[in-house]
Amino acid sequence: MKKLILISLVLISTAHAKIHLVNKVIYGDDNRVEIDQYSDSSYIKKANAIAARIPVKDLKPISSSYFSFPDTPIQDIRRLCENIPFNEQPAPADCTGFLTGPKTLVTAGHCMRSAMDCERNNWVFGFKSNVSTFESSQIYSCKKIIAQKMVTTDYENVDYAVIELDREVEGATPLAFRKEGEISKDTPLLVIGHPSGLPMKAADGAVVKTEGNPALVEKLARRPYFFAANLDTFGGNSGSPVFNLNTGLVEGILVKGRDDYKFDPNYMCYRLNKVEDNNGEDYELVMKIRNVPGL
Repeated sequence: MKKLILISLVLISTAHAKIHLVNKVIYGDDNRVEIDQYSDSSYIKKANAIAARIPVKDLKPISSSYFSFPDTPIQDIRRLCENIPFNEQPAPADCTGFLTGPKTLVTAGHCMRSAMDCERNNWVFGFKSNVSTFESSQIYSCKKIIAQKMVTTDYENVDYAVIELDREVEGATPLAFRKEGEISKDTPLLVIGHPSGLPMKAADGAVVKTEGNPALVEKLARRPYFFAANLDTFGGNSGSPVFNLNTGLVEGILVKGRDDYKFDPNYMCYRLNKVEDNNGEDYELVMKIRNVPGL
């Protein structure tokens, strides 16, 4: 049994080796849908302002105007069990970001730690399930980091990055976001991004959580710049905008959560890590966007 646990840990480490993934999880039912299938068309339009972070080295020119990207199915990348949603789709992305200005992009701090991260990664808009190549007009580079901070201590907890892209983004309206006040308990939420690096997904069915087990209450007390939510998210969703479904405003940046997958020793593969909703345990953590400087 100890050997099996060790194998599982090694596989998890290998799967996460190339990117700064922060674990997330599924609460209750899996609410993820393709962005173009989301029930509210206004959010399909907002999604034009959301981008996938993909390493420069993984985008290969196939003509003067088109680029290919790694198309290995996520089932093979992550050694997923059969019948997991979207397991035949590619997963070349490793973070998500969104526009708050014509060429200002916000993401999680752990997605943009240094100038090297800026240089080595592109931001691709419109990465959806029906896309097999990217046009050059979809691909933007990071010109510079405007602001960035990732601190996790008992005294300070923040996780954000603001970057300037190389040019204004075509065909996208920057997202409106909360600038003052607090989001209320039980406010309905929607997250849009690239879970596990997949083509863009939307997931609702979540609300703001302020109560749970003592550990969660204590955690939130030490993290005044965060709120908790039962969002269905994965590594790759880091940096995703979290919307208030009552107002349409972005409330925060998805930054952290529980484990994405759990190893099934009977089949030697990974399954979705599903937990019962309203279980009083840890939830996903969202950095409040009104606390991000420079916006």
